Amino acid sequence: MKLKPEWEENLRRGVVWVGRHLESLIDRVKKSRAVQKLPKVTPVLSIEGQLPTPKVKELVSHVSLRLLNDMTPPLIDKTTLLIGDGVDVATSMCREKGASTLVEVDFGTTETAPIDPTQSLRIHCQPQRIAVQNNSFDAVIAMLAAPFQGELDLVIQELSRTLVVGGDLLLADFHPFGNYARRGSHRMRASFANGIEDYYRMAQTAGITITDIREGYCDEKSAAFFVTPHEKQLYRQIKGSPLVVVFRGKKLGSVK
Repeated sequence: MKLKPEWEENLRRGVVWVGRHLESLIDRVKKSRAVQKLPKVTPVLSIEGQLPTPKVKELVSHVSLRLLNDMTPPLIDKTTLLIGDGVDVATSMCREKGASTLVEVDFGTTETAPIDPTQSLRIHCQPQRIAVQNNSFDAVIAMLAAPFQGELDLVIQELSRTLVVGGDLLLADFHPFGNYARRGSHRMRASFANGIEDYYRMAQTAGITITDIREGYCDEKSAAFFVTPHEKQLYRQIKGSPLVVVFRGKKLGSVK
């Protein structure tokens, strides 16, 4: 069937019109994509990168001590080992809970702090090698959320060695998912647990059965540590983020 000449001409004009508009539409889409801006990416700095190290240590110690105070059982008539990078903040807690004999291990400094020798004994050593005999303590409280703590699995085994069978171990550590630097010379710690389940594995290897585990966050009770305008802005950024994990365990057997 042959179309009339005027129909053919109208059809040709219609095809040309559609083609021109399609080309124009495609060209506009290409231009819009070319000038489209990518969303701004803001790097997330570690806590150590935004606060002085002493203040980070103070904040982490504060959150750790709050949990430890809630989780530590009465220490009446119990020989107790307290270990950390500066243990003075937890000494009063142990005394208030009735610790009869208290040995403090400070691995953060080689300077001997003045203490009352009738109340406690303080020694300086690394947490991987504690200068005490096996089965010496009824309770061990370890504030390990601190620099220079060493490999955590080895430290837990050493702490277990000092405990009597049936003794309590309370351990505070940096939270595995906390915003701490993983690299660099000024990071807070050398190694990290990959998750909460790692603590159960390390404790079991050391003959410790975990009975309670809790997480500590940067919350309203931590707001007082952020004073300057910069620090207050940082507080708003990290509020609700995890800082520490604390577990309580009992030694039910020897190290595997």
